[in-house]
Amino acid sequence: MVLSIGPFLLFEWQLTRRHNRKQLSIDQNQICFGGSCVPLAELKSISSGQFKVVMERFFPSLEKAAVMVNRPVGGAATLRAATDARQKLRDHSLTITKQDGKQVPWIGALAFFESSDLEAFFATLRQRKPELEIELPPIAE
Repeated sequence: MVLSIGPFLLFEWQLTRRHNRKQLSIDQNQICFGGSCVPLAELKSISSGQFKVVMERFFPSLEKAAVMVNRPVGGAATLRAATDARQKLRDHSLTITKQDGKQVPWIGALAFFESSDLEAFFATLRQRKPELEIELPPIAE
């Protein structure tokens, strides 16, 4: 019985540990999500869903061709599902823009937290840095 239930319990434990490691915080001098930190002094704007993966940016035809070659019958459905999944990921991600123009993507950052926690985070961030440009969709429950 332990051998049949054990792997599932181990998998659940690993997922819980990974989720608990994701923290969104504001320190005295920086904001952090997971292992990525951006100093408040370098922060220019925060917006949602602006990043593109490398394949989308540089090789959109190559990605489509690879899917169609590997799955000639269901390739179109696979591409639609991948497009929908990317859009959901964009909707739950943040793009941090620094003063020098560099962007830092926080992929999936909005999906990890309750809406009340996100509202409190952004309210505190607006208090700390009032000139910060924040472009987010309304945070839904």
